Amino acid sequence: MEIDDEQFETLVSMAGKQDLIKYQLDGTDIVERIEMSLKGYRATTKNEQGPDGNYYPVIMWVKRAEPVMNDEGINYITDYLNEIINKNTILSDFHEETIEKIARKHGRQISRDLCKFRGEFEINVHRIPSVVKTTTTAIFSTLLRAKNGNERRSLAESRQISEIINSQEAGQKKSWLPSIFPKGDEE
Repeated sequence: MEIDDEQFETLVSMAGKQDLIKYQLDGTDIVERIEMSLKGYRATTKNEQGPDGNYYPVIMWVKRAEPVMNDEGINYITDYLNEIINKNTILSDFHEETIEKIARKHGRQISRDLCKFRGEFEINVHRIPSVVKTTTTAIFSTLLRAKNGNERRSLAESRQISEIINSQEAGQKKSWLPSIFPKGDEE
């Protein structure tokens, strides 16, 4: 793996973030943004000062419109997306043809269900294409992260770099191979 100086500095700064991998694999924020959009809210970002004196971006939700559908319909969409936008999918290994097939399949399913239950979900038939496009784009983007196992490979490389940086910071030289002798048994 070759990286340039800027990428290296970025990785060094990320190495200290213990929850980075967990954050990268968590699709909750994607589903939450879609949910809030369906409820008629728009995300805005505001910088707020933390207890350490640094400023951090905070997402604030501002009401901009009426909900696209009722809570039952919104719950259907979020439940559906949560089953797909997750670490299991992201860490999978899909070929491009499979990704396109899966995304189309889910798009058709969501479209059929929204049409079938439009009365129960209280969704205007003219809003269905927009909801299908938004949800299918999120599904497709998640699947693309798993294209040819790229996300899994990228995380493994980041982890290796993080381990190197952490061992250098600790002033220790670590081997890539596990020790064959327990501590105290070296000869």
